[in-house]
Amino acid sequence: MVRPPLSGVIRNMSPKISDQPPPRLSASAFPADVDPAEKDFFRLLEKALAPSFTLVKRLGAGGMGAVYLARDPVLKRLVAVKVMAPILAADPDARARFEREAQAVASISHPNVVSVYSVGELENGVPYLVMQYVEGRSMSDRIKENGSLDVRTAKRVLGEVASALAAAHRKGIIHRDIKPANILCDDETGRALVSDFGIAAVLDRGEAEREAVRITHTGMAIGTPAYMSPEQLLAEPVTEKTDIYSLGLLGYELLIGEGPYQISSPREVMAAHLRDTPRPLSAVRADVDPELERLLESCLAKDPLKRPSASEVEGRLTHGASVLLEWPPPGLEQLRATLRTSLSILSLGALAAGIPIVLVSVFDRESVVRQSLPPTLFLLAVTGVALITFCAGLAGLGRFFRDARKAVASGYGWGTVAEVAADVRGDTGLLIAGGREYAELPPATRSAMRRNRMVAGVLRVIAGLAPILGYFVGVAAAARSPNGPTIVLWSSILLSLTLLAAARAIAWQEDRTMREARQRLRTASAASTRSLALDQLAQAWTTAFEQVSSGQPLGAGTRRHGRIVRGAAVGFLSLAAITGIGIYFLMTFTTLIAVAGESNVPRFSNTTSKIKRIQRLSTLRLRADSSISPLRAGQALHAITRNGTSGPLGPWEKAPAITFDQPSVPVVPPDPFATALGGGWMREAFLQAPRGLTLAQRRFLRAQAENAALPEFRILARAPAVDMIGASVIARPDSSPPWFQFPIPKFSPLRNAATANVALAALDFGEGRADDAERRLREVISVGFLLIEDGHFLIENLIGAAMISNVRTPLNALYQATGRTREARFVSAESDPAPPTVDAEPARRPRLSEIDREVRRIVLDTMEIPGLRWELLLNAFSWQPCTDLHQVVFGADSLHRVTLAEARRRLVRTSSDSILFAMVERASSHPATSQGARGRAIRVSQSIARAASAVTGNRLMVSCLSLFD
Repeated sequence: MVRPPLSGVIRNMSPKISDQPPPRLSASAFPADVDPAEKDFFRLLEKALAPSFTLVKRLGAGGMGAVYLARDPVLKRLVAVKVMAPILAADPDARARFEREAQAVASISHPNVVSVYSVGELENGVPYLVMQYVEGRSMSDRIKENGSLDVRTAKRVLGEVASALAAAHRKGIIHRDIKPANILCDDETGRALVSDFGIAAVLDRGEAEREAVRITHTGMAIGTPAYMSPEQLLAEPVTEKTDIYSLGLLGYELLIGEGPYQISSPREVMAAHLRDTPRPLSAVRADVDPELERLLESCLAKDPLKRPSASEVEGRLTHGASVLLEWPPPGLEQLRATLRTSLSILSLGALAAGIPIVLVSVFDRESVVRQSLPPTLFLLAVTGVALITFCAGLAGLGRFFRDARKAVASGYGWGTVAEVAADVRGDTGLLIAGGREYAELPPATRSAMRRNRMVAGVLRVIAGLAPILGYFVGVAAAARSPNGPTIVLWSSILLSLTLLAAARAIAWQEDRTMREARQRLRTASAASTRSLALDQLAQAWTTAFEQVSSGQPLGAGTRRHGRIVRGAAVGFLSLAAITGIGIYFLMTFTTLIAVAGESNVPRFSNTTSKIKRIQRLSTLRLRADSSISPLRAGQALHAITRNGTSGPLGPWEKAPAITFDQPSVPVVPPDPFATALGGGWMREAFLQAPRGLTLAQRRFLRAQAENAALPEFRILARAPAVDMIGASVIARPDSSPPWFQFPIPKFSPLRNAATANVALAALDFGEGRADDAERRLREVISVGFLLIEDGHFLIENLIGAAMISNVRTPLNALYQATGRTREARFVSAESDPAPPTVDAEPARRPRLSEIDREVRRIVLDTMEIPGLRWELLLNAFSWQPCTDLHQVVFGADSLHRVTLAEARRRLVRTSSDSILFAMVERASSHPATSQGARGRAIRVSQSIARAASAVTGNRLMVSCLSLFD
C-alpha cells in the first residue's frame, strides 16, 4: 500500500495560515510552564493555529512530542493540539506513524472516539493534530481514586468501548493498545471515549525502548505488555481480535481493579497471558451476572478465532451507545422554548385574572377575605390586564400546536414532540440514550422517567388553564348547589395549585432518584474546571485581544487598583444587603406588631357589662367630703395596698405616708356561721343579727373587724376622687416609669379592709344600730365606685366591681331584716338589667383598621369605664403607630396626633393622669425605657432600629422595640 505524503494531507485539512508576521510577545505572555527555550517553537505553533485557535497552555509531553491546550474562540470550546517532537519529524517512519494516527482517528466518526478536527504542520515542517479535548479523568485514574465500578457502569463502559472498536475495525483500524489509561470519561456527557490511536504506546515508553519500536516491522510487538494478546507477545500478525483480548482485560480492571491472572511480578505477565486460565469473576465479585462473566471469558480466549467480534460484544452490552442522539431533534429547537414561554404567560395571566374573580365570587361581602381585597375598580383593572396576558399565552399555545403539527407532518411522532415540549431540564436526549448521569439506569427506568416528564408537562398545561376554564366549569356545574362556592374554589385556583404541586412532585421524585449521580457529575465537573486556571485562559484571550484591537484608543483596561475596586464592590454590596435587611426588618416588624395587635387588643365586653349592671347602685354612695383631696385619698389607697405586705418598694414608688402598727391579718377563730345554710358568713351574720348573736359569733366578727387600715378605708369612702399614682410615684421631669411598673391597688388588702367593715356592720346590726350598719356597708360601695370611676387600670375597676358585688348580699339581708322590701329588691342581683343577647352566628373577627377605630372610640367615649380607656390608651393606642410602616419611618401621623390631643383633653384631670399621658406621648416619638430581659435578637434589632432612626430622624422604631422586650 502506497501512502500519500503527509504534506498533501496537511494541505488539504489544515486551517489557513495568516500571512501577517507573528506578534511580538513578551515573556510574561507565555504560559508559566513553558520553558524559555521553547518560546520560538511556541510562537511557530501559535502562528500556525491562528486565527482559528488560541493557545492556552501545555498539557504534557512525551517521547513523540507534546500536547497543548488551545481554545476555539468561534465555537467557544477547548481543543487538544498534539505536536510531534521536532527531532522525530525528520524521521520518515516516525512521520508515517503520526500520519497513521491522523488518518485513523479522522476516518472514524463515532461518539466514543476522540475526534480529530484538523491537521497541519508548522513552518519548520513539524506536523500537529487538533483533536477533541475531553474534560475528565482516564479510567485508570478513576479506578485509582474511586475503586472498581459497579456492574451496570462497567457494562456500559465496556459496551461503549466495544462500539468504538467496532467502528474502527470496520475501517480496518486496530487500536492495539486498549487499556484503562487510554479510555477517557467525559464529565459533560458521561461517555467513555477511546484515545491514542497509534502513538500512545510510543509516548509511554522510555528512550531506549522507543528506539526499538519506533517503526513497525514484521515480528516486532507493539503495545503495553500487561494488555497484550498472546499473538502480540509471540510477534504474530495481529487482527481485530487482538483488541477484543485487551477489552476482556479492561473488563477485569473495571470490575475488580486488577487483571484476571494472579501474578506476583511483572516478569510473569507474558507467561500468564500465554498459558494461564483467567480466574472466574464470580469468585472475586458475587454481583457479576453469569452472562457478563461468560462474555469476558470468551474475550480472553487464547485462540483469536474463539473470541467474539467487537460488534457482538457491543450488541450484548450496550443499548444504542453507538448512536449520537441529537437533542432536541433537528427542526424542533424552538418547540420547547415556545411552550415554556407561552405556558409562563398563560399561567401568570390565568392566576392574576382568576384569583380576583374567584375570591369575589366565592366569599361573601362580610368575609375577612372580601374585606381584605383592594377596591373594586383596582380589581377590575388588574383582571382586565391579566385576561389580556392570558389571551397572549393562549395565542402562544396555539403557535406551539401549529408548529407541533408541522413537525408531525415532517416525520416526527407525537411522542417525540411531547418529550421535546416537556423537557424542562433540556437533557431528555441524554435520558433516552442513557448518557451521563442516566447511564446507570436500566432502560425500563429511563422509559418511566420519560413518561413522567410528559405527564408533568400535561399537568402544567392544565394548571395554566384551570383558573379560568375551571371557574366557568365550576360555576356551570355547581352554581345552584349549597356547596357551590367550595366547588368553584376547588375547580379553579386550588385545582391549578394542586396540579402544579403534582408536577413539582414528579420532578422532585426524579431529582431524588438522580441526586447522587448528579452530585458526582457536579463534583467531577467542578474538579475539571478547577484544573484549568482562569489566568491561563485570560492570558491567551488578552494576547488575541491586543492583536485585534491594535490602534484603538479603548483597550482592555488597567489591572491595577484591584483593592480599590474590590473595596468599592464590597461596600456597595454590603450597603445593598444592609438596606435589604433593613427593609425586610421594617416590614416584618410592623407586620408582627399588627398581628399581635389584632390578636391581643383587650376584649372587655364581659367586664363592661358587669360594671354597667351595677352602675345603678351608685345612688347608694355616701356624700363626698370635699376637704379630702385626691392626693390624700391616693395616700390612703397606697397605704391600704401596702398594708400587711413586706415586699420592697418599686424603683419609682414612694414609701406610704400612712403606716400601721399592728398586722392587718389577725388570727381568726373558727367560723360559727359555717354550718348555716346560705351564701357565707356575711349573709348569715346579717340574718342572725336581729335574733341575737352568740358569743362565738361575736368573737368571730370582732376578729374579722380587726384591721388597722379601716380609718384610711373610711377616708377613701368619703373622697370625691383618688390619685394613687400621684401620691405614690416619684415625679421626675424627664421620664416616667413603664406602665407595668406603676403601683397598682392589690385586691387582697382592699378585700380585707372591706371585710372588716362588713364585720363591724354585722356587730352594729346585732346591737340594734341598723343605721350604722347600713352606713358601713355603703362605705364599701363608695370605695368600690371610687375605684371604678377613678382607676387608671382595669384591675382597679375589677376590684371595685368585686367589692360592690360582695357587699350586695349582706345589704340585701339588712334591708329584708328591717322590712325594707323595696330597697332589698333594688340591691338584689335579680333586679339588674338583662345582659345583652349574643347572636347565634359567631361574630366576624374585626380587621385591624376596625380595631383601631374601636380603640379610638372607646378612648374618647366618656361613657366607657376609665380603666378600660386607660388600658387601651396605654396598651393599644400608644403602639398604634408601630403597626404602620409609614408612621414607623416618618413618625406619628396627623390623625394619631389629633386623637392624642383630644384624649388629653378628656382624660387628664389629676397628676396621675398627667404622668400616664406623658408616657403615651413619649411613646409616639421617643424611645421607651425597656426593663425586660434583653436577648441577642433584641440587641441586634435595636442596633438596626437605631441605625434606621439615624437615617430617618425618627426614633419611634426604637420605642416600638420595647413592645417585644
